[in-house]
Amino acid sequence: MQKDDRRRMLLEQASLIVEHSDWSKLTMSALAAQANISRQTVYQHFPNVETLLSETALHMFTDLWTKTSAVIHDKSLNLPKAVHQTALLSLDLSDGLGDALGEVIVGSNRSSNELVAFSKNIRNMVIELWAPRITQELNIKKAAARNVVWMVLMAFWGARQLIRDGLVTRKQALEQFEELVTRAVVSRVKAGLN
Repeated sequence: MQKDDRRRMLLEQASLIVEHSDWSKLTMSALAAQANISRQTVYQHFPNVETLLSETALHMFTDLWTKTSAVIHDKSLNLPKAVHQTALLSLDLSDGLGDALGEVIVGSNRSSNELVAFSKNIRNMVIELWAPRITQELNIKKAAARNVVWMVLMAFWGARQLIRDGLVTRKQALEQFEELVTRAVVSRVKAGLN
């Protein structure tokens, strides 16, 4: 197997560990056992567990990032429809993948300095992805747009957690989240509270 192919396979296996357990279960030994290879082979691709964690998080996040970016840049979708479409992308993730990414995006996983740093980078990436559109469509300053993006993102992941906890249905959560975005964010910002 070529080195790049093996690395990709290891990242897939690492993602499965996290998706089926949680971030704390991803170790060099666990990955070696999952992939049925030696720990030495794992170390050839990832010098330490910190690197393994951050590379796995990036691997798990890339597909969602690509799809989200395409929705945000689709000018045929108005802002509420873009928010709706990106919410669906995240809600359609498997429970394990959604939970793992939620921990990283929200920044609630403090088990690794590398994951904490990765979480901050993800936060900035997501904010920078949405901020230009929010700035333009809501006619607000970039600093305000950055704050709005982060608050809306946290509200979404909160709604997702309510679904996971069985407190609301997916339909209820999506409707309430979209009402929050429309009423509390778009209406207030357009009213000049920027």
